[in-house]
Amino acid sequence: MNKLMGFYELKDSSLPTVPWQEYTGQAILPEGFLWTIRTAVYKGRDIGLTRYVGIGTKEANKKLIELYRKYKEIGMVVYYPFLLQ
Repeated sequence: MNKLMGFYELKDSSLPTVPWQEYTGQAILPEGFLWTIRTAVYKGRDIGLTRYVGIGTKEANKKLIELYRKYKEIGMVVYYPFLLQ
């Protein structure tokens, strides 16, 4: 199972999970949060893909656009609020 399949498995399961969303080029993240951004590919090697963890909103919005341009044809970009323990 690759990361992409794992994201969908989590969403469809009854397990508690982060409220991840796929970035489609439209969302603008709200201020006041830290964010996690992950990438996943449809096929092929998915180890070592770009990710950002615990970044501010301004940087997150910028990175979402950059990653979407890079991955929109070969995979997807997901984002969710950074969770502190």
